[in-house]
Amino acid sequence: MTLDRETGALVSAVEPDSPAARAGLRAGDVVTSVGAAVIGSPRDLARVIAEAGPGRAVPVKVRREGETRELNVTLAELRDRPAVAEAGQQQERGRVGAALAPMTDEAREALKLAPGTPGAVVAEVRPDSPTSETGLREGDVIQGVGSRDVADAEPAASALREALKEPGSSVAARILREGRHAFVAVQAPKQG
Repeated sequence: MTLDRETGALVSAVEPDSPAARAGLRAGDVVTSVGAAVIGSPRDLARVIAEAGPGRAVPVKVRREGETRELNVTLAELRDRPAVAEAGQQQERGRVGAALAPMTDEAREALKLAPGTPGAVVAEVRPDSPTSETGLREGDVIQGVGSRDVADAEPAASALREALKEPGSSVAARILREGRHAFVAVQAPKQG
């Protein structure tokens, strides 16, 4: 089976002692298939995992450091905090409704970015969140929050938390989308 290099769901974090961790899945991996299903996005991953159901062992193909690897993951029931292999949504979304992923070589390749491009990849935007209403999209790369440059997911999340402490507050995020720079307002919920 030949996979397009641009398909997949980026793994931003793996819960310790989760089925994903036990199978060897790592942050920065790009999941390209689960069983016979090709994965094109985090939503595809969530749907396929949900259809498979807990307790089932499934082969999962990932791209890691330019190589394709196959892991066998035994699915578990979803708990309060989703694990990567269970839900496809890797980090807590927080108050603004966006999950950020670290910038890896695989992410740069999937997003057609130059080597060394800094930023935090928007891995998910919850549809009913304040962030979805402002136009931030999955695949955007946050490179700045307010006047601060951010090189990766953790500094971006920290800058957003700091800027959005107060309910209803907002901050401009400098993003890279499809090769173009733009600003998007990110707003905290009106009630904290």
